[in-house]
Amino acid sequence: MTAALTPDAALALVSTLTPGLRRAAVLDAGGAWLAGDRDLAARAHRELEAGPDVAVRTLDGLHAARDHRHAVAVEAGQEVLDGLLLADLHAALAALRAG
Repeated sequence: MTAALTPDAALALVSTLTPGLRRAAVLDAGGAWLAGDRDLAARAHRELEAGPDVAVRTLDGLHAARDHRHAVAVEAGQEVLDGLLLADLHAALAALRAG
């Protein structure tokens, strides 16, 4: 059984998988900040709470995904491929809940 990553380690994983990220954050299921950029965490929480989707993307580069325990959010430039970034966010979520 693999141990779950800490929020800080999950951010390091996303940064390794996706070069070119500007900022990143991890939140708990209720939207409370756990690691990374606090302003980005608050913004991601608002975007995720605005609808039923498990992932959001905004025109200004915010990408966020959530599961029943955490959310991971990043701010990326246009050079980052959306599909790969979403897969990397889901990989970080899986690593947070491993164990």
